[in-house]
Amino acid sequence: MRVGIDLRWLQRAYHNSPEGALGGMGMVLENLWRGLAEVAPPDVTPVGLLDHGSVPPPLATLLAATPRAETHGIGLLGLCPALDRRRKYANLVNLIEAEWVLRPALRRLRLDVLHMIDQHAPPPRRAGYPTIATLHAFFGDSRPGWPVHRALLDRIADATCVVAVSDAVAADYARHHNRKDTMVRTVHNGIDLAIFRPTPDADAAVREDLPDGYLLHVGVLSAHKNPHGILAALARLRRERPIPAFVSVGPYQATPGVRARLLALAEEAGVADKLIVLDRGVSP
Repeated sequence: MRVGIDLRWLQRAYHNSPEGALGGMGMVLENLWRGLAEVAPPDVTPVGLLDHGSVPPPLATLLAATPRAETHGIGLLGLCPALDRRRKYANLVNLIEAEWVLRPALRRLRLDVLHMIDQHAPPPRRAGYPTIATLHAFFGDSRPGWPVHRALLDRIADATCVVAVSDAVAADYARHHNRKDTMVRTVHNGIDLAIFRPTPDADAAVREDLPDGYLLHVGVLSAHKNPHGILAALARLRRERPIPAFVSVGPYQATPGVRARLLALAEEAGVADKLIVLDRGVSP
């Protein structure tokens, strides 16, 4: 059995954050691959799907340690350096890739099952084998009127099974899709306390940089999480009373540009002096 896992998000996270602050999706992908490598019987071949181009050393080490593993470059990114999914036409590039590039590329790999984790990279239509799409967030209404974005979201329903990481994400998906032929399951993310166990010294080092009282956000504060609303609320409150510091903790290196936009929004709202961004080696 050939099990394909789309590792492109993990590949980009390692490129952006070499010290290992991968973000939620990057951590899930890394652990999904490790788990498959640990439990796969001899007749299972893990197939890692990557962007064309260089593989970051930590990811190369992970792949090399996986028995019977194969890796294959797919898609458009890497073939043409000008194509960057974070630019103006990112969704259009993703849709072209999903419609005309991925399916023939994946057909040549003769997969028996495919697992993709990124709502902007949906599984191919009429794949001929089971496909799984895992959603960490579903912001189907965040860009109303964008037909390309909506088309990408509609493609998620072509998966054999949609996995939502929370009941809230599953409910968001259900509001957008009314198709009864797609299986939807909620599988919560977990924490392995044998691995994720911050030391008292590390905890104390972080707290030394913080004021006595603060408003805390954990995770990359990207656009669909409404940083503008939070900062505007602090600015309005400031006109009436002193406000606490706003501490945003997250692996901002894994998603370049979000940190700069957050700082710009805080400056625009007049609360830049109250914003503290902690992102050194953080990977919640």
